[in-house]
Amino acid sequence: QLMRENNNLELRLQEQFMKTQVLTKQVVKIEKDMKEELEKQMATLMQANKDQATRINTLEKAKMELRDEHKKTTERLTAYSQQLKEVSKSARRDPVIPSRPVSHHYINQSSLDQHLTENDLLKVLEAITMVTDWYELGLKLGLNVDILQKIETDCRSVKECQRKMILKWLNTGCARWSSLVEALNSPLVDRQGIAKQITKDHLHMSQ
Repeated sequence: QLMRENNNLELRLQEQFMKTQVLTKQVVKIEKDMKEELEKQMATLMQANKDQATRINTLEKAKMELRDEHKKTTERLTAYSQQLKEVSKSARRDPVIPSRPVSHHYINQSSLDQHLTENDLLKVLEAITMVTDWYELGLKLGLNVDILQKIETDCRSVKECQRKMILKWLNTGCARWSSLVEALNSPLVDRQGIAKQITKDHLHMSQ
């Protein structure tokens, strides 16, 4: 009787041991699956964080570019505002005479039609030193909008923009005092006083 009970007990122990082994294998497999799933989720999260960081950097760069563009626009508006103040003061001191076609009878065309080169840069800049609306003047002188926009982007001051614009014009091969006078007299630039002074100076030179 005792031996039978011992045998039964051993059988039960063996069964229990086998069940324990099966459960252990299942636990190990579950832990392995959970670890793999966790690693996948971590990798996905890290990639998402990386993508988010890239988007943030892109937005920051765009923000900086907009800030720079806003600064340039503000500087240009400030320059225009200052120009309007100067024009207003000048108008009070010396009212602008309405522009009229310049009579060829009084002007020596050989002087005004003199071909200009880079050697004349300082003379031209001195003649238009009070013209701050260089962009509009460049348009009337026939310069391309793309060229003027590049000058505006590259330069930091009105004087520098003015100088580079005139230099571009002088290099076109068709720069003449008469063209400059015509551009200054145009409604877009509206600097008849300066145009009149250039005409007067060259009239005296021709005499």
